[in-house]
Amino acid sequence: MKKQRPLAKCLVEDWHRIKKYGKGRYHSVSIADPNKPCSTLTSKCWSNEGSVLHWDEPRKFNEAELKIISSFPQDYNFLDIDPGYVMGMSVPPFMTNRLAHQILRQYFGDKVIENPLRTGPWNLTDLKDVKPNGLKVFSCFHCGGGSTMGYKLAGFEVLGGVEIDPEMSKIYVKNHNPKYEYLMGVQKFKNIPDEELPKELFDLDILDGSPPCSSFSMAGSREKKWGTKKKFREGQAEQVLDDLFFDFIGIAKKLQPKVVVAENVKGLIQGAARGYVKQIFKQFREAGYSCQLFLLNSAAMGVPQRRERTFFVANRIGAEKLRLEFGEPIISVSHAISNCKKAWTPKLRKSLADYWHLIEPGKSVASVNQSGNDFGRVKLHPDKPANTQIADLPAMHWSEKRHLNIDESIKIQSFPDDFRVEEKKAHYICGMSVPPFMMQRVADQIYKQWLWPHYREM
Repeated sequence: MKKQRPLAKCLVEDWHRIKKYGKGRYHSVSIADPNKPCSTLTSKCWSNEGSVLHWDEPRKFNEAELKIISSFPQDYNFLDIDPGYVMGMSVPPFMTNRLAHQILRQYFGDKVIENPLRTGPWNLTDLKDVKPNGLKVFSCFHCGGGSTMGYKLAGFEVLGGVEIDPEMSKIYVKNHNPKYEYLMGVQKFKNIPDEELPKELFDLDILDGSPPCSSFSMAGSREKKWGTKKKFREGQAEQVLDDLFFDFIGIAKKLQPKVVVAENVKGLIQGAARGYVKQIFKQFREAGYSCQLFLLNSAAMGVPQRRERTFFVANRIGAEKLRLEFGEPIISVSHAISNCKKAWTPKLRKSLADYWHLIEPGKSVASVNQSGNDFGRVKLHPDKPANTQIADLPAMHWSEKRHLNIDESIKIQSFPDDFRVEEKKAHYICGMSVPPFMMQRVADQIYKQWLWPHYREM
């Protein structure tokens, strides 16, 4: 604790006179009343001018006492600067805390902000009618922004994100106009010095991400792919995909958001990959987070597609266990695309066209192909939700010898009709993205069960 200069001799001699008769010629000096709040502390409250003196002793308040009066923490370090000056020039922390508390109470109101859960066709322009909840999200591996649209539909502000693919970043900026966009890998972003990042990113409510883990998909000999470098598209750098989840947790450790949400493939919780999941939980704990794991199906979440995905949801605010249970009515693919316009459609290649008439709706090419290849190439069943959309080619129509067109793929993924993208990239974006309606449901529950109660109790 810094030593303060002793009270001037003239003030010590006149202390009793000031206490009995008032300030007199000492117009900038006062004696505190023990039964009332202290008078305003000025920047000279530790000097012989502008002092507030003790009521029982002819002395100035010491540093510890001034900290209490100013609501500063007792372990606050003033370094070599006059503590009285710092406290006299500062807003009392408790004062700002009460003001922020009232703003939050009045902003959030007595009830949670309700935004309807969307189903069916919609447009990006509809977002203007969403009621904002005042909470902020930052997204990693955002691709075209499927999860971003889900958060926005739930009332969140999405500040932007990190994306390594220049084409996807360009599409994201075009459709979402982010405040911050980082075209780089998460490894590079993680190592940006804190002082070079916007302060807003250190006050996030949710850090979102879908770390690419195709090496954990159940497709093919996946164990042989573990630890090897891969890139999804031209223009991307090669990366060891297995490590990206841990780099993402490193960003959470750096930014310290209140909640972290990570979506991934179902294969991550199957077979030998479960050891990888244990490492994910371990690293979340080391970063200060309590983590839960969910397996969710978009078909029960307002999306006309059976897309099973794992969701790691972690928090550092001491929230109770999150409950994610969804059972919305199933939407058939024929209903979802019934009003779609005709558009450019990728033709079936000959090897698929030869098998198309043999495949039963809802089954894949592998069901009739003796070699067992193309198990991901599916002819849709008109009365059921679509099978999981994949990135390289859309599914096949059930009654016409063709793939789904762009408009149909967008509706199956619950993307907005006015999403702006070149036609040949739309299938890739849909296959690589979280369906917006799926993420809206998850974000809505995180807001209602965790974040709204957290702010209400502040």
